[in-house]
Amino acid sequence: MRAAVQTGSDARAAVQTGSDARAAVQTGSDARAAVQTGSDASATLRMRCDAGLARQNPSQARLAGRNAAEAGFTLGHEEFAKLLGTTAEGLPEITREAIDAHDFRMTPLAGSELRAVEDRVRAALNAPLPVSGPSRQPAWEAGWGDILARFAGSRDLADLEPHYFRKPSRTMRVLGRYVRPQSPRFEASFVDVLQTWLAARWLGEATAIYEFGCGPGHNVAAFARLLPERPIVGLDWATPSQELLDLVAESTGYPISGRRFDMFAPDRELVLKPGSAVVTIGAMEQLGERFEAFLGFLLAQAPALCVHVEPLHEMYDASDPFEQAAKRYAERRGYLRGYLPRLEFLAREGRIELLEVRRHLGSEFHDGWGSLVWHPRRKNHHGSSQDDR
Repeated sequence: MRAAVQTGSDARAAVQTGSDARAAVQTGSDARAAVQTGSDASATLRMRCDAGLARQNPSQARLAGRNAAEAGFTLGHEEFAKLLGTTAEGLPEITREAIDAHDFRMTPLAGSELRAVEDRVRAALNAPLPVSGPSRQPAWEAGWGDILARFAGSRDLADLEPHYFRKPSRTMRVLGRYVRPQSPRFEASFVDVLQTWLAARWLGEATAIYEFGCGPGHNVAAFARLLPERPIVGLDWATPSQELLDLVAESTGYPISGRRFDMFAPDRELVLKPGSAVVTIGAMEQLGERFEAFLGFLLAQAPALCVHVEPLHEMYDASDPFEQAAKRYAERRGYLRGYLPRLEFLAREGRIELLEVRRHLGSEFHDGWGSLVWHPRRKNHHGSSQDDR
């Protein structure tokens, strides 16, 4: 079975499923990707595979990444393949096109420029910082309200882009080090590439897609373009989000809709379509350690797949100063913590299967872009769990 991934009306890449090769996660005694060092810019990351779970070895990932950054000064097909956990040949055509369409050149920081960034990070860690949680809802209402006013006047999908993507990418955390991007839209461009990868790698077979914490709907609109005719529901606790999605549907004809949903207090009347996929992108970050209500909702609904693009706090290496700074920043901001260990526990209990755990990159202060993919196991008539895919 193949589901076409399209941009506009042009079918550009097919999503392969079933027995087709899709850069699958290797398990058990399968061959692990070896880490090459020295000047080899295409060194692959060694994976620690345990009962179906692939997790990066942080120190090896940093070493391979630093070699790549020093050698290439750009994120091309090889570098994106490392970040996404595949090979350059395994990248879907639509993802290759997205990479080629953007400027990912970068300069690794050194000397006084590096010290200036490190000083800025230390200063932030010692200053008052806003903390995520329910008290932040008014800020999101205001932010998405501004975008609603902008989009209502233009009907330009580019105006759905959140405010934080409109700030120039001053410094990024890429492949284990601080870098200065050539393009001020480096981070937004990365998200454009990531959307194509998620559509092709994970979402092609979903009967419907539900993005929780969808904000202004920029990801919803992107997935609607990439996976035409797929019903997509965007859910957010801020009311301007639903108005935005109504306007997008009216303007484009995409089969999308919006619904209010509070992940701190899930709506138990919402029933997900069988065979659907759940997506969160930078939304569970705001839950901190208060994720149990939303996790309970997902376990009860049992979607075919859950794809989270979120910070993965437990993957920081506290022994490395570069990692420790990001870890402390995430803790100060009250970002998502404890979710990965909770899913690992559920996997050991046989209630879910973890398919992928991977960090990608980050902005100046922390690694906000990581992938965590899993699905519930369905109970059979004997009461034991089984794979429902």
